[in-house]
Amino acid sequence: MGKIQGKGIAGEVYEWLKDYLTDRQQFIDLNGVYSSSQTVKYGVPQGSLLGPRLFKIYVDDLPDNVSEGWVYMFADDTTGYDIGDNIDVATDKLNQMTGEIYEWCRKNKITAHIGKTEAMILSQQPFYGPVKPICFGDEQIKLVTTTQSLGVTIDNRLTWKEQHKKVIKSFSAKLSQLKRMKYLPRYVLEEIYHKAIIPNVTYGILDWGT
Repeated sequence: MGKIQGKGIAGEVYEWLKDYLTDRQQFIDLNGVYSSSQTVKYGVPQGSLLGPRLFKIYVDDLPDNVSEGWVYMFADDTTGYDIGDNIDVATDKLNQMTGEIYEWCRKNKITAHIGKTEAMILSQQPFYGPVKPICFGDEQIKLVTTTQSLGVTIDNRLTWKEQHKKVIKSFSAKLSQLKRMKYLPRYVLEEIYHKAIIPNVTYGILDWGT
């Protein structure tokens, strides 16, 4: 509730939200077998209309608690990056960032999905030799050469080759599907083409198409 107050929410709206969130109960249903009910002390109600908005309020102060680098958030995805003169400097900065994020998660009772967490070193020049581990708490983050960010494939040399391959493959498959629908009226085919196929090609193109 302190974070709700921090957003300037007060009066009747604050009291309504307080009543909505206080003493909520949850239980587990496993094949018709129910667990005992427990009071929800942290987090936001899942599956509710207010859930995404309350979650946004709950995590919105994360970037303010990171002193090193930059943190960007979209829904429940978080991306952090920093710049270093060499690999060792970059990994040291990233470890400071992940350490601060880990501490914020600990204080806010949030568990990060380490299995979906990846680190990538971006460089125009190839580098050799071992890279210092980048850790989140006691766990080491997997170092990758390509990753997905909001549906766009990024590689560690920023060549965008993997993104190009993905778009071409998807575009070809959808054109084949459209061809099998040739019995439909032309205006319907054009509607499908412009609304279901072209957006797949143009999404994020200002980044990977340059």
